[in-house]
Parts: sequence; C-alpha cells; structure tokens
Amino acid sequence: EQQCHVTRTISQNSPRYIAEILSLQIPFQLPPLIAEVVMDRFAGYPHHLGYDDDTAVPFFDIDTQRNSYPLNSTAAALPLHWQIDPNVNSDNYQEHVQHRWSWYGKDPLVSTSSAAYFMQGACDPTKEEGCTDENNNIDTGGAITPTPTNKQIVRKAVDLNFILKSTYEQFQDVRDVGVYFANAGAGSILQFPHHQSRPNGSYKSIGCEWMSRPNPFDKSRPIASNEEIKRCRPKGIEVNYTDYNVLEQDWCRKMALEPFQTHFFGPHNSGLDDGLWYISMGKAVYDRLTNEFIACILINISLESIDDTVSNVDILNRAEDGGTRVTVVKWDEEGTVVASPEWNSSNETEPTTINNSQIERGLSVQDFERFKSLVDFREELDPKDVRRKFEGASYETDGLFVSAYPLPAP
Repeated sequence: EQQCHVTRTISQNSPRYIAEILSLQIPFQLPPLIAEVVMDRFAGYPHHLGYDDDTAVPFFDIDTQRNSYPLNSTAAALPLHWQIDPNVNSDNYQEHVQHRWSWYGKDPLVSTSSAAYFMQGACDPTKEEGCTDENNNIDTGGAITPTPTNKQIVRKAVDLNFILKSTYEQFQDVRDVGVYFANAGAGSILQFPHHQSRPNGSYKSIGCEWMSRPNPFDKSRPIASNEEIKRCRPKGIEVNYTDYNVLEQDWCRKMALEPFQTHFFGPHNSGLDDGLWYISMGKAVYDRLTNEFIACILINISLESIDDTVSNVDILNRAEDGGTRVTVVKWDEEGTVVASPEWNSSNETEPTTINNSQIERGLSVQDFERFKSLVDFREELDPKDVRRKFEGASYETDGLFVSAYPLPAP
C-alpha cells in the first residue's frame, strides 16, 4: 500500500515537471512576441496618417522631437526568394544552422544573412520563360497580383530581420519563422532563414469569402474590402505554389478569425527523406490604430528534441512489463499524438492518434476525454486553478496510474 501511494504521488507530480521542461523547449512565447514587434513596425497599416513616414510608430525620438522607428535598418532591400546568395555550406553549417542543415533537403541553398521576401509570380528572368522585370517589381507588387501596399511592406519588413534572426539563433528547434502578410488580398511572405525548399506542385484554394466576416476588433466592418477579397482565387481552384497566397490557406484563416489566441497546427511530415516532423504555431496580427488585418505569424518547430525528451524520461522502472510512458498529445478532438516513445514517426508519413494500437500502455481515448473535461482552454482561466485541477487528477486503469498536465505549463 505504501509503494502504491508513492507510485501515485510520483505519477501525479511527474507530468508537471515534464511539462515545465517541454515548455522551455517549445517557444510558446514567440508568436505573441513577434506579433507585438510587427504591430510596432507596421503601426497605421495601411493608410493611416504617419504610416508612410513612420511617425505612427509608438516610439518618440528626443533628438528629432518626432516618432520614429528606433531600429531603422540601413541594410539593402530584402532579396526575393529566388535571389539567394547562400552563405551556408557543408563545411560551415555548424556555425550558421547547427544540426538543422539536413532539414532543408539534400545539398540545400541556405542563407542566414537575411530574411527573404516572396510575392506572387516573382521569378528569375534568366531561368524562367516569360519572366520579366515587372514580375519582380517591388513597388507594384509584381505582374500577377499588384497591390498598393507591397512597396511599404517590403521597406518596413527589412527592420524585422533582427527579431527573426534572433528567434532562429536562440531556439534551435525552429526550422523557419515567417510573417505572412495579407498585402491587400494578394498575400506575401517574409521568411527566415532564406532557403529554397518550397514545395512543388499546387494547392487548393479555400477562397477568401471568410474575410467578409466582421472584423474581430471592429464588428461594424468586414475583415477586408471586396476589392481585396477579389485578389484571391475562388474556393476549389488549384493554385501553383509560385503564386502562393496565404489568405487561401485554412491555417491563416483560423488565426485571423480568432486573433486573441496562439494557434497550433500539425504535426506535419517534412516531405523530405529525413523523416523530420514538425509542429507549427502562430498568431494573427491586427493594427492597433486602424484595426486592419496585417499578417499571420507562423513558426515551424522540429519535434526531434521533444521526441528525445519524452523517450528518455526515467522516473520509474521502464521495463517491458511496466514503468513510465510519456505521450505529448494535441488538445484536439482526435487526440493527435505529437511525440511518444511508442510511436516511431520516422517511418510514417501521416500523424497518428492516441487510439493507435502501437501506443501501448499509454493514454486511452476515455482518459483523454476525462482530462479534457477538467478545463475549457477557450475561456480565460486562472493559472492557479488550472494547476490545482490537473495536479489532483490521476486515474488508475488496467494497473496503471494515468495523469496529465497542460503545455505550456501554467
């Protein structure tokens, strides 16, 4: 009985300790942080007084007695996605990208000198037939879907290099970090590091009718104008990735419609031969002055180190007939498995759920539903109350003590 009590106590406390470790590995704080930086730099988007000359930014300069952005970059204009001058190679990758070199494909082209800018139809005139200088005209937004907002977006986006590069260097599970601009309905992307590993082929547009819904910050008007909505392809249309528009993607739609929370997507398979899986997190950005929808933040994070952490947990004996099992599960309807020592994701191309027979002696669907019923994370919650509920929740099933704790740790 004493041993049973000790086992139960350990099973109740261990998930919190593991969650605290994983909370340090997964940079949950990054989407809100980057969103704040984008709001500061793009204050007044797209046509508010002071947007064009940067006097709408919330920083007052004592010397000039006017508002100005304090980190105004002197760097050259952002390179377009095809204008890559790689500074990373097989000899120096440890200095620039560390263990992430293989994440970008075989013999990849990668540069950590600057983020890159992608806009629809941008192309290399020396390699692609029919490509002209107008396709790469930053002032107009290109030949495919020109916009009146593109020029200022590119000018201001240069100053985001510091936050994107710092994010990448500090968190070494980050594969890439991007700011996916609405760009008046045409979409455009700022991404770090600069790499050429975009998927080939096409995707199916979800359309942009969702932007006719009420603006979350001003219910009296829609998220976007009819003119902006018309710059998107209709629902169901196949779109080549060279003409990618983030507004035609479901993940950005979800962020834009629910901008008050951080969103999580995946896990996804990289589609390369490395067996890499990653999870994505992000947040929508709306302007503080105009309430206009600016962008979606998206950060792709490798699950390699998270897999290592849960696989190496050694709290109790992990013999074949018992011991500790740790599974990281996404808080969704299916109970999608993010990481588990019982599931060899390197041999899989699709994610799995907790009812997978491979995941033995783990969390059952019934247990998962019981934990989900403890709190509703869609509501505003007291962290102390969340901790109390989960620390007191432990179930015995089939000779096992099952407990859980949320990520990030409250």
